[in-house]
Amino acid sequence: MSAAAPVPSPTPDEKSVGGFKQPRGEVPKMLEPFSRSKLTRSIREPSLIQKAEAAIRDRCCLLEGDESFECWEAFFEFQDMKKDCKTQAGSVSSSSWDRVENLVRQSEGVKSLTENVHMIAKASKIHNIKHNKGPQTDPPLKEEWRRPFPEPDGLPKTQQEVEEEEKAMMPESSYTRLLRTKGCFPAWYSPHPDHETD
Repeated sequence: MSAAAPVPSPTPDEKSVGGFKQPRGEVPKMLEPFSRSKLTRSIREPSLIQKAEAAIRDRCCLLEGDESFECWEAFFEFQDMKKDCKTQAGSVSSSSWDRVENLVRQSEGVKSLTENVHMIAKASKIHNIKHNKGPQTDPPLKEEWRRPFPEPDGLPKTQQEVEEEEKAMMPESSYTRLLRTKGCFPAWYSPHPDHETD
């Protein structure tokens, strides 16, 4: 029988704990206490709103087409909500900031968060329009009267149309008379060719 292979002894720099070799100078990383304050948590890790913003951004990168477009709209609306919270009182007002945090907490996931952000943005736009807080636009200039849709051919013309046509007529010549007699027919009417007669 052969002798058992000798087990290598740990070097003076390493100590063996349960088969795991660890350098002597290194201390294992300790778990952080569970009773950290809100301030300590906010300093060490990104806020809930920043995490939500990153999650929305990641989801938007994965989607394609219309879903991606709607997701990016929600992302920018979410950023606008953050800006509104910061600019309401000059600094971050706690009540509006808490409302945004509650929105993130109550959403069941990134998809529902984007849907909620869309609904809130639409509601605020409607609210601003009703209370005239939206962007003020100048009243539209009076434009010439136009028909909303073209009238079908073959209907009798109004007096106004007849007058407009008379004003726009070319001066009388043999060419204009030829154009009037051999002019265009309505789209629904196809005349018999000249060589066919009844």
